Amino acid sequence: MTRILTIDPGISAKSGTGWACFDGGTLPLASRLLKAGIAIASPEQTLPEKCRGIIETVTKGLQGAGAICPDVLLIEHMVVYPMPRMKGDPNDLIDLAVLEGAFLAMPVPTAGTRLIEARAWKGQVPKKILQKRIESKLRPEELATFLACTKGVNADRLHNVWDAVGIGLHWLGRL
Repeated sequence: MTRILTIDPGISAKSGTGWACFDGGTLPLASRLLKAGIAIASPEQTLPEKCRGIIETVTKGLQGAGAICPDVLLIEHMVVYPMPRMKGDPNDLIDLAVLEGAFLAMPVPTAGTRLIEARAWKGQVPKKILQKRIESKLRPEELATFLACTKGVNADRLHNVWDAVGIGLHWLGRL
């Protein structure tokens, strides 16, 4: 059984880090979503405290999925785009890079660690359309798992969890 952890990193209290854990199975159709969630840092925390807290939240979630040490770690890699396409403060990417590095320090076989640029797995698809595509690829029991795991998650943050699920589905050849 291959455990796959997918991460859509977010360091601000507004966004949070979306994560999902899959059982990779031996074939794409044998794979399944085991658990998903959001890890949120407090705005009062220092950057190292935020990273530690996010990693701890994800690790606790993995324990609930029976995957303390995943076999594969997939992280959406942040990219600096040319000025006309850039959104937000480019300095935010520095904090995200630190968080990405903290995840890379997790005990995962290095051969199973991948950084995936957003354009490689989702292109320029708008969030609402992408969410519908991801949702359509989940089996009924996986959607039930997703809804149970994200019950109470603020709607402004939920897209980060959908993205983490989407990264996993893309990796597994289901999206």
